Amino acid sequence: MLTATVETRRAQLTACQSDRGADLCRWIVAGKLHNQEKLLRYFAKSRDGEKRSALESNAVALRRLRRSALATEGVTPDEVRPRSWVWKGRVDDLLEAGRKHAPRRPRLCSRSHQGALMPSMRAQLRLWHSDLTRMGAVMNAGLEPFAGFLHVERSGKPSLVLDLMEEFRQPVVDRPILSWLNKGAN
Repeated sequence: MLTATVETRRAQLTACQSDRGADLCRWIVAGKLHNQEKLLRYFAKSRDGEKRSALESNAVALRRLRRSALATEGVTPDEVRPRSWVWKGRVDDLLEAGRKHAPRRPRLCSRSHQGALMPSMRAQLRLWHSDLTRMGAVMNAGLEPFAGFLHVERSGKPSLVLDLMEEFRQPVVDRPILSWLNKGAN
């Protein structure tokens, strides 16, 4: 049942052009960085030596990036957004540098259709990520799913849903999947 009110949507659309929206951009990025840091720390607990040290140092670097992301200057989401994506790029660089110390990467599919280790894993990952992009909860809360803060608005792109998904990808999708794969599941 939709419990939306026009006031809720008006407040959201006003925030898209104000300092409240800029703050939301900062906090979305900070939440994502926080959860990525926690994910690295979680996997570091089960590692020894150099692998553990590398994962922990990357987690420390993510914590520093989080503080910097919260201090990003700007009064509107349009001013904060470009800098926020720079933080995302730095995180990707950090995670790539630490990849050899992270949990082993599965062979998601093989070129040959016979003997593929996990031929449907890529499709399963997409499905699990798509579960996070459901618009129903956003609409039931009275929000406009296409008016986001961090993600640019484009026709047919549920920007707010994608914004909200950023923080939850690591604990809801990435951690369980990587844990499952590390236990030797095929």
